[in-house]
Amino acid sequence: MVHEVTQAFSSISQQIIDIQNELSKRQSMTNLATCIGNVQGLEETKLELVNFVFAVVVSCIWSGMRGNIARTAL
Repeated sequence: MVHEVTQAFSSISQQIIDIQNELSKRQSMTNLATCIGNVQGLEETKLELVNFVFAVVVSCIWSGMRGNIARTAL
């Protein structure tokens, strides 16, 4: 499932990049193209932060589970 979601996001991102490139070719649309590029950058940062938080949460849960297992074994 994660692989499919990653592929979907990649496809959407590429479509947005293509739109941005087309808009940047038009003199009257360069500001919009820049804005789209900025949003893409922010979305990438958000995705990286979500991945980091997810990894921290999983790590905390895993650490807690190991602690419970160790206490149960005693």
